[in-house]
This record gives sequence, C-alpha cells and structure tokens, in this order.
Amino acid sequence: MAPARWGITGPVRRPRSGTRGTACDRAAEPSAVTSGVFFRATPDLERVARALSVLARTPSRRSVHLWIAGCGSGEDAWSLAMLVDEAELPPHLAVRIVASDADPARLAHAGEAVYRDAQLVGVAAGRRRRHFVRGVGPRDGLWRVIAPLRDRVELIELDLRGAWPALGSFDIVWAHGAFDALDPPARAQQLRRFAEVLAPGGVVLGAEPATGDPAAARHPATTRRPMG
Repeated sequence: MAPARWGITGPVRRPRSGTRGTACDRAAEPSAVTSGVFFRATPDLERVARALSVLARTPSRRSVHLWIAGCGSGEDAWSLAMLVDEAELPPHLAVRIVASDADPARLAHAGEAVYRDAQLVGVAAGRRRRHFVRGVGPRDGLWRVIAPLRDRVELIELDLRGAWPALGSFDIVWAHGAFDALDPPARAQQLRRFAEVLAPGGVVLGAEPATGDPAAARHPATTRRPMG
C-alpha cells in the first residue's frame, strides 16, 4: 500500500510558551525542516517496546505517561509515539506523551512534524506508510507525521534548567536529548530532578553515568525498576 499524499495547507495552531498543546496543524514549507535522527538509541527503544508490551497484558493498569525531555525537532517524540501506536494498547489504558524543549524554533519544527527523505533513513517502509503522509507538488521529497499521531503528543516549551510546571509523574522519561552539552556535575543534578518525577516502576532512559557524581548516576529511583 502506498503512503497517503499530502499537499494542502491548513490553519496554524502553535504551542504557546510555557503551555501544553497539540502539534501544530500547519502544513510546513521545506524551509521549516530541520535535521535529526529517528529511532536512535535502539537498546532503549527496545526497552520501551517491551514495557508497552507488558502494559498491554496488565488488565489492572489504567494509564502510562511518557516524557521526551529535550525533544529538539521532534524525531525522538515521534519515534516513541509510533511505538505506542504499534503496541496496540487496550482502550482502557490512557496514554499521555509529553515532549519538551527550551528552543521555541525547534519546538515549532517538532509541531510541524515535517522531514526530508534523508531524515527518514531509519524509518522502515512499513512505518512510513503507517505513520506519515508524503508531500506532493512543491512538497515532493517531504514527509509529515499523520495528524492522529501528532495529536497524541503534548508539546511544551520548557527550559530544564529552570523551574518546572506541575507535569505529574512519568513511567518513562526519555532523556537522550536532555543531557547534550552538560558537564558531569550538571548531568548528575539533572538526573536527580528526573528521578523526582518518576512514578513507581518508572525509569529514566538516556542518562549515561555522570562521572562527576557516581552516586547520583546510580540513584535508586533510576535503577531499581527494570522495564520488561
């Protein structure tokens, strides 16, 4: 089956600073596309997939919350949203996916969810057909995440170094983008803050050991609760 085609613009709906919102519904122009990598950190993605599989078989479970911290231009957020969709979770399981970044321009690109052919190298053909629409005419060579998937993700402009709003607790914190350019002490401090918002059984993924503070890197809230 060929992927759906996309070539019609629509109204703008952008996330506001410091607030939550669904992804932007404007059909982006090529200039809005930024570089990034889908489905990176394969071992951690496999851990997420295993955890979702377990949740799908747990009748008593009513919700699962994921946070992609430092989502950049959205590739990590959409990769996890695709995994959630493919898990075919039972209807009674409410899924919340939050993605945050401090850069409003990158967050806007994440909301537009438009990527070039070269950026989808890591996305299998079946996933392209299922989760993307292909650009036509002036948008030839571009792909956009489908609207139902975009609506699964709440985009928040948030500087992780400052105060955090009341986001609730999370079963999975995907932090691969949150530790970029942090020195070891800052990395350890950030890890401690993530540990404070983990739900029982939750885990932080992407938090590599902080050599400046080994004890913090082994914080029990991030290591005692294996997934799957």
